[in-house]
Amino acid sequence: MGSVAVLIEQVRARLDDDPELSIESGLLVLGALEGEEALERALGGDRAETQERVPVVGEAGTVEQPGEGTYLRSISVQGFRGVGRESSLNFEPGPGLTLVIGRNGSGKSSFAEGLELLLTGGSSRWANRPVVWKNGWRNLHWQGPAHIQATFALTGERPSLDARCEWKADENDPEAGVPDLGWGRALDTYRPLLPHRELAAIAEGKPSEVYDRMSAALGLDVLVEARERLRKRRLGERRVFFAAEKWRKGHLPSVEAVDDERAQKCSEALKSAQAHCWDLDALDLVLAGAVGSEGEDLIGVLRELSSVREPDAAAVEAAARRLKGAVAEEKKAAATDAGRAFQLAELLGEAVKWHRDHGDAPCPVCESGELTAEWRRRTQREVERLRTEAAAVEEARTELSEARREARSLLLKPPGVLERGGLKEVDTVPVQAAWGLWRGLATEGDDEKLAANLESRHAELAASAEGLRASAAAELDRRQDLWRPVEIMLREWLPDARRAAAARRLAPSLQSAEKWLEFEAEELRADRFRPIAEQAGAIWAQLRRNSNVALEHVQLVGATTQRRLDIGVSVDGKDSPALGVMSQGEINALSLSLFLPRTLLPESPFGFVVIDDPVQAMDPAKVDGLARVLEDVAQQRQVIVFTHDERLPESVRRQQVEARVIEVNRRANSVVECRRIRDPVGQYLDDARALALTEDIPDHAASAAGATFCRMAIEAACSEVVRRRRIGRGEPHADCEAALIGARTLIQKLALAFFDDVGRGGDVMPHVDRHLGRGQADLVRRVNRGSHQAVPLTRLQQMVSDTGHFAEQIRRLS
Repeated sequence: MGSVAVLIEQVRARLDDDPELSIESGLLVLGALEGEEALERALGGDRAETQERVPVVGEAGTVEQPGEGTYLRSISVQGFRGVGRESSLNFEPGPGLTLVIGRNGSGKSSFAEGLELLLTGGSSRWANRPVVWKNGWRNLHWQGPAHIQATFALTGERPSLDARCEWKADENDPEAGVPDLGWGRALDTYRPLLPHRELAAIAEGKPSEVYDRMSAALGLDVLVEARERLRKRRLGERRVFFAAEKWRKGHLPSVEAVDDERAQKCSEALKSAQAHCWDLDALDLVLAGAVGSEGEDLIGVLRELSSVREPDAAAVEAAARRLKGAVAEEKKAAATDAGRAFQLAELLGEAVKWHRDHGDAPCPVCESGELTAEWRRRTQREVERLRTEAAAVEEARTELSEARREARSLLLKPPGVLERGGLKEVDTVPVQAAWGLWRGLATEGDDEKLAANLESRHAELAASAEGLRASAAAELDRRQDLWRPVEIMLREWLPDARRAAAARRLAPSLQSAEKWLEFEAEELRADRFRPIAEQAGAIWAQLRRNSNVALEHVQLVGATTQRRLDIGVSVDGKDSPALGVMSQGEINALSLSLFLPRTLLPESPFGFVVIDDPVQAMDPAKVDGLARVLEDVAQQRQVIVFTHDERLPESVRRQQVEARVIEVNRRANSVVECRRIRDPVGQYLDDARALALTEDIPDHAASAAGATFCRMAIEAACSEVVRRRRIGRGEPHADCEAALIGARTLIQKLALAFFDDVGRGGDVMPHVDRHLGRGQADLVRRVNRGSHQAVPLTRLQQMVSDTGHFAEQIRRLS
């Protein structure tokens, strides 16, 4: 499981162990850890999916494998800064210390800056400086294409990695074309490069930048990013609410001022200053047209009044015409023989019915005749004949009945809206009166009068109804003119209001999740930073030699805009502000103390550390401490240090710190040469030996120069012994160097090495004869005379060999 996944599991465990955190806030924390989409799901309530998903960690293309080793094999530069034609620095991949030395202007920093540009795409040299610093990146003595190349050795059975950027002769942007190795995140987190200009920035930079630089190495970016997601979302939700609230406060008076029932109900829905108390559902109903309950809905009443309809005029006219015709037809039929036959048939039919019910009996009408079965048969036949003759009358009466029913069906009750009473806005009295007269026709018993009154009463009703509709429509239009702008305004605001209400509801959970994550991140940050702080303290303890400034604590404190690296120091036991009491050398030492622990984290994929010119402003004691620190770091990392200060290689030699030394020299036309050198004793002897083997140099010149190199090798051995002895017993570096400078001759330097007293030069040769052998005393004499008196080259080779043996004897002195 990767380090980020482990971290998230730690957060999950802490969430499970915290009973005070709400479920919703816990889900927001998990969603924020996973990313924007997951946070959105958590905010939307999709809890199951948020809980079950495993966060996706890592970044495509980055070096993420903990402990993966990446070492530097070589750096090649051409046409960049102080290097003209191509020159290369070659390193041994793997842990160890390499010093790249050379005077100022030798071109050594061009390699360090080239590597920085290649890996990061920029250079601290010209960052935040006038453009002239950047414009001077090309070498003045090289007119052709330029390039920078680095070769990295990767652990395991993986091939070496070559990274290269190159520019044509006419290209002037040094940052164009730099390849993306995909190491951006790892470089930001574990930063294996320390350019000289960044040395002070570690301790003296902006508090938030220093905090971020140190915090990045803790692997807590996922927590920082998650908290930032929550913070941005909370602030975003807050802005949504305040925007909606600002609109509400600004427009509520104008809504309240509208004389309209809908506007008044909307203003009531918006009275509360709290989003969760806004009655947005009621507002939505009003905008949808549902203004209020029955009896209270004035707008609804007006709409009903504007659509009140009297019976159809054409139907009334047709019904009246039919009724009049039916009445006339019925009268006409009743006055004919058919009418009389109809009446007689009706009378005889009743008699037949009576006989059917009572049987034979005297006639109940005339009392002189007999109603018998025979009579009934004859009478039944007569009734049928008469009814056939009276069919026209029956049809007329049926038509009259139907015409009457049709006419009465038009005499409807008035609409319910009229029965609910009048309105002050619209006069309904005329319509109610006209409808009362219209409805009164239902009691008219005379068909002829009913037919005559239908049309006249309907005309009155239609006229009053038309007036009512016009009046109600006018009132609606008046109110709509007032309401419409408010409606449009509220419709546009309602979606924002719903989002604001949701934001207000989510705000406590978001804030709780953010604060919880902030607290837990601080706890985890403190736990993970503690070993780094302890290691920084241990490094400072080595670097602070001869300093009365003690590093009491290093802490990451605060958050967001208040975050900073808190460095606590004391001077002679008294607490003091760090940067206010520290010298520049101490600040540089402190910066190294803060930089190096990050590079040593086991999660770092980089096996190398490159430091450019760390010695400046350090006193000799701190340089000795630096050498020891570098020795310790080199046990775990490939440490490459660029320096022009001879004190660091001298300290490394004197303290017998194992190191490779590469010297960079710059000759005419920016021709830069790099060669590995030994310690001064060995280097002088190598140079003398080379002269002895060179055939194209005159013997006397080679002999004189070779003897000089032998003398210098012995002097270097003496200086090494004197420094080791005196500094080892606590003598100030300055005093030690003054003593060496005061010893101008070989004999005086030997006196310091043997007796620690420059004044005992007369005792040197007897001491050599007695303790090291007469042959060694002769060697000292030959070396001293050699620069003025030539010797054969064959004897020079022996002199070099004897000098090496003598120098080793001196170096073994305590």
